[in-house]
Amino acid sequence: MWKYLTIIGLASFKFMFSPLAGEKLGLTFLESFFSTLIGALISWGIFYFMSEYFMRRNHAKKVEKHKKALATNDPNYKRPKNFTRLNKTIVKVKTTLGIYITCWLVPLFLSIPIGSIICAKFYGHHKKTPYLILAGIVLNTFLLCCIWYFVGGMVDVKAN
Repeated sequence: MWKYLTIIGLASFKFMFSPLAGEKLGLTFLESFFSTLIGALISWGIFYFMSEYFMRRNHAKKVEKHKKALATNDPNYKRPKNFTRLNKTIVKVKTTLGIYITCWLVPLFLSIPIGSIICAKFYGHHKKTPYLILAGIVLNTFLLCCIWYFVGGMVDVKAN
């Protein structure tokens, strides 16, 4: 039971490496697949549907910090730039890759929570966004399990 909960918890935040942990814990392919999938879906559900709350909370904190710095006349306070290098990169990825690739790859490479929030921020107004992310999570889980269990096993055999 603890093995499954470990994989579910790991998949919630470090999605890409949870099938490897499942293999190392001695789980079968299907046990690892479903444990990883359950963890990813729980994390996606929480962070995708609460993304608006997280974005409003983050904005309120920035505004409060700015007001506090102005009220205290803090000489070390510099107003943050609106167009940082990270923001420019994210917008470039959004415009070049489009909704399909973004919903498929961003949760995989950044993590499920951050990827879900970014996809909800950029594409939340599209009705197909949650379904695209779900399909991406299922496909990525299957591919990662295949890579860790079958390709990874072949590499270990050749090394011996």
